[in-house]
Amino acid sequence: MAQFAMDTRLYSWSQTEIRIGGLLAIGIIGAQWDAKQEKEFIYGKGNEPLAIKSGNKSYEGTLTLLQNDLERIFDANPLAEGDINRISPFEVQITFRNEYDQMVNYTLFGCQFNSSPMNAQQNMKRMEIALPIMYLGQKRVAI
Repeated sequence: MAQFAMDTRLYSWSQTEIRIGGLLAIGIIGAQWDAKQEKEFIYGKGNEPLAIKSGNKSYEGTLTLLQNDLERIFDANPLAEGDINRISPFEVQITFRNEYDQMVNYTLFGCQFNSSPMNAQQNMKRMEIALPIMYLGQKRVAI
């Protein structure tokens, strides 16, 4: 069984930088990304699994922005004409920096928005928009 070395590097949201299509996200309040791979048990004689085999991979996530950052994305992509689903594929770069100036960067590539759920309600203090994304893969680099 593999052993994992643990250290005390701690990262905080205040030291996180996120770029969407090269644009520094100022009003981002959340980012979630998930790499999945189909897996299933392979059975033979008896009722215990013999192996686990892998299938297709998929990549999905959500970027939660304030309305002003969504408008900046539209301003940077005039050909989309205000339709988030028409924005060309882009990269999302998430960089974490800790107190020792150690950095870890995750790059999500081939990203596309696939929905634009909008919400406005009386007495809202800020306009939050959770935008689902699909992407083609990711890369992690410790700097």
